[in-house]
Amino acid sequence: MDRILITTDLSARSTHALTRGFTLASSLGARVRVVSVVDDAIPEPLVAGLVADMTKELRRETAALASEVPCNYEIQVSSGDVSEEIVKQAANFDADLIVLGLHRDRAVIDSFRETTMERIARLSHNPVLLVRNAVEGDYRNVLCAIDFSPAAAAAVAAAKQIAGSADYKLFHAYHVVHHMRADFPVNVDLFMRQAEAECKNWAAANPELAALGKVELIDGPLESVFEKQIKRHGPDLVALGAHSRPALSRFLFGSFAKDLIRDPPTDVLVCQP
Repeated sequence: MDRILITTDLSARSTHALTRGFTLASSLGARVRVVSVVDDAIPEPLVAGLVADMTKELRRETAALASEVPCNYEIQVSSGDVSEEIVKQAANFDADLIVLGLHRDRAVIDSFRETTMERIARLSHNPVLLVRNAVEGDYRNVLCAIDFSPAAAAAVAAAKQIAGSADYKLFHAYHVVHHMRADFPVNVDLFMRQAEAECKNWAAANPELAALGKVELIDGPLESVFEKQIKRHGPDLVALGAHSRPALSRFLFGSFAKDLIRDPPTDVLVCQP
């Protein structure tokens, strides 16, 4: 990864994202653009003053961080629709990765509409890293949710780039509906064989990713399986594809990816195909 776009609203929530972005850039030798956007919903007479104030504060904050984590960086403060402006900045910068901090918790509002983080991850062609944790060095344990889609392959590849020699755990959840009509027995082996065949094909198509470790095939609902994997492995990074169906990825987010972005248990890397 040669270019990293970091977004910040200069809040405490964004501090971890800024530090992680600089840390990655320092280790990868990447260029950084730090972007802050003044929402254009603010009355126009106030925008220019806010842009000037944020530019001054962003210069101060990035200079202080760069003295501890040196990297080649620039800053950009603009106004507009926050999600659209960040996606546009990423495209203009030719970014390989977008780094975001946690969004402000607005449970009632967010239950009715798409969050800024979701929209950026959905609209952008770039891998998006959502940073939840304080930075304590390089990533050490990466958990990869595999659905054998192109998006999942992209997520594992991106994780490998940013986490390097970390320990990788790959899993696939397949759900067998055990409770059906008594006169309609469920062939559990059929589901397992199908998952094994998909795993074999995926490994053949992605040999470098398959070399990171065997994909553990687990029977159960994805949400339940994921929760157990988190408790079992204690990852500091989770990687997954945005949607298992590429044709829909620009129009809607997979429900699991959406829920994970809204309430991440750790840092999360989301990729489009």
